[in-house]
Amino acid sequence: MKTNEWEEFLRSGLDGMKPRGGFAFADGSFDERMHAHGVAYFCVMIAKKRGLNTKLAYCMGLLHDWGRIYGEDFTSTHGQTGAELLKEQVKAWGDFTDTEQVMLLEAIQLHSKKKRVDGPYAEVLKDADLFERVFSLDDLRYGAHPKKEARLLNVLEEFELQRGKEGS
Repeated sequence: MKTNEWEEFLRSGLDGMKPRGGFAFADGSFDERMHAHGVAYFCVMIAKKRGLNTKLAYCMGLLHDWGRIYGEDFTSTHGQTGAELLKEQVKAWGDFTDTEQVMLLEAIQLHSKKKRVDGPYAEVLKDADLFERVFSLDDLRYGAHPKKEARLLNVLEEFELQRGKEGS
C-alpha cells in the first residue's frame, strides 16, 4: 500500500472518532482525534531528534490508542488490544518492513508502560504521549508519578526545555 493510502485509512478512522469522557477540557470532554494528532506530531519531533524513522513514528502516534477507540478497552491493557487489532491491517498496507511492523506494534502495545524502558520506538511513543498530555492538555498532574516525572524531565532536558509551573 502506498503511503497516501495508509494515511487516508488513518484519517478516515480518526475522523470517525467521537469525543469521549476525559479530562482534556474544562467541561470534562476529551477529543481523541486531537490527542492522536498531537501524539503523532510529538512522535515525529522526537524521532527526528533521535535519528529514527519519522514516517513510522507518525503512524504509531496516530494509532497508539486504537485499543481504546476501536477495541473499547479503557484499561491499562488498551495498548495490547490495539496492537492485536492492527496487526493484520499494518501488514496489509505493505508500506513497512517486517521489522518496522514489529517495532510499530510493539510501541503501541507498550506505550502505557511509562515506568519502564523499552526499545527506541516504544520510548518515542511513551515520551510523545506524555508530552502531549502535559503540554497540549496542560495536565501537569500527569507527570506527577516519580517515574513519569523522571521521564518528562529527561525529555525536556533532551530538547533543552524547562518545565513551567502549573497554571503558567
